[in-house]
Amino acid sequence: MFLNYLKIAYRNLFKYKAFSLINISGLAIGMTCCFLILVWVMDELSFDRFHKNADNLYRAVVRVKNDNGVTTSIWGPAALGPGLKREMPEVVDFARYVPAPQITLQHEDATFNEQVVWVDPSFFKMFTFPAIAGDLETAFEEPLALVITQKMAKKYFGTDKDVINKVLKMSNRYDYKVKAVLKDIPATSHLNFDILAPSSNLKYVGYKDDNWIWNNCITYVQLQKNVPYKKFNKKITNYIESHMTKFTFSEELFLQPLTRIYLYSDFSGERSRQGNITHVYILSIIAVFILLIACINFMNLSTARSMNRVTEIGIRKVVGAHRTHLIAQFYGESIFLSVVALVIALGLSELLLPSFNAMAGKQLSHDLTGNWHVILGIGLITVFTGIIAGSYPAFYLSAFKPARILQGSSKKASKSAVLRKTLVIL
Repeated sequence: MFLNYLKIAYRNLFKYKAFSLINISGLAIGMTCCFLILVWVMDELSFDRFHKNADNLYRAVVRVKNDNGVTTSIWGPAALGPGLKREMPEVVDFARYVPAPQITLQHEDATFNEQVVWVDPSFFKMFTFPAIAGDLETAFEEPLALVITQKMAKKYFGTDKDVINKVLKMSNRYDYKVKAVLKDIPATSHLNFDILAPSSNLKYVGYKDDNWIWNNCITYVQLQKNVPYKKFNKKITNYIESHMTKFTFSEELFLQPLTRIYLYSDFSGERSRQGNITHVYILSIIAVFILLIACINFMNLSTARSMNRVTEIGIRKVVGAHRTHLIAQFYGESIFLSVVALVIALGLSELLLPSFNAMAGKQLSHDLTGNWHVILGIGLITVFTGIIAGSYPAFYLSAFKPARILQGSSKKASKSAVLRKTLVIL
């Protein structure tokens, strides 16, 4: 029976060429918009989820209250990380992250001003930034050591191979050795760096493990698995204040999940890549409306063409066809058209993707390898389009009475005209 439905859908596709072309084109364009927006939304939602410990990583945020008001900042004291690990059994580890101002780096004739980020050795254990050369576990055993990305290796040495222990002179004074080379940082990381140096060097300028006064570090924390961070936040609210002897202001501490940093942060001192969850919601709603418009167009055309098929429906009912069979047939036809539109939409979206990337400022792709979220989304959009677009035609056409059809009754036609006008207005 299912094969018969497909045969009928296939024959109608070519019998009514203009109708099929318009309907498929409308669905394809609507689905193309949805696919492009879907890829963008999935990319926005995927930030920082590539880390193995992503579900247990958090950033410490400090809320300062004083006479000037309330300021929420990602900067905290240097002693915060060591203190949390020492005193809180829920804390597995910490890593401080300190972006420095522009520093001059030189190798032979290559001289550039770069931003160097100072981190603790634990940074490489907590975060998943794989190395293509060198050993991250021992990289910072020497104080004058650097870990750089492939991009930086090629920039200074012309290659990302055989660069271990090569020297980059910092500030025309210190000879730093390259101890490891990282893969270039993924575009879906809120952290954006190219050169890392050991934080132990910062102790000479006030970044000490017992300094609770100055908020000069960004601190990341890894909690034990299954520790509810909201409950833990209540425990550490006054943690910083408890270690300060004198203060004229109030400081509250809380942890922010790593996977929420990109879309949900509007804190003072942000220097990382930032998105906005509101934009995700808005674009998702727009995608739904575009798809609904395409479905409404499908309904309008289907109901407008309904009188061309009433005789077919009447004869099929006379010879014993049940209404459920007709509904299944019409659903099958609309889903069949959706699948055809899907093939066209995938081609269109691939063709338009470079322009879309230029507009969005991203490097999105349609590589679906292992990306079951996008595959599932495309499948759901296709089925959803077919069901929504075919719903009214299926129930409307299948409800015709054989006697009225053969008598040429026009009541249904007048009702369909009202429906089409309503859909057009909508």
